[in-house]
Amino acid sequence: MSQGLPRSVRLTNANDYTEVFRCADITLSNRPLRTRAIQNRMPSARLGVVVPKRNTAKAVHRNRIKRVVREYFRHRLARLPCVDIVIQVFDGTNEQKLRQSLDLHLQRVKEQLGE
Repeated sequence: MSQGLPRSVRLTNANDYTEVFRCADITLSNRPLRTRAIQNRMPSARLGVVVPKRNTAKAVHRNRIKRVVREYFRHRLARLPCVDIVIQVFDGTNEQKLRQSLDLHLQRVKEQLGE
């Protein structure tokens, strides 16, 4: 059985990303991350991850960051409200700092948009 993040809980097209960027209910930012979230009408939270090339030049590093974020999200999916979240990673930071920032951001999203 696959342990990956199912397609149903990922933002899969440009329109989904554009909607979150344009109409975000919450925008959180600190050194390695910026998180935007908007409530959705889906049965669960959905995730989009953006890692710009100019900050993390090598594809292997960008892909590693995306894997870490998706895995972190997958483990906390059941505790999140029904929101679309786009996480932008601006720094090729170490995994520990990335996870700490994700903890902070997802907790705030849960507090502000949770039911």
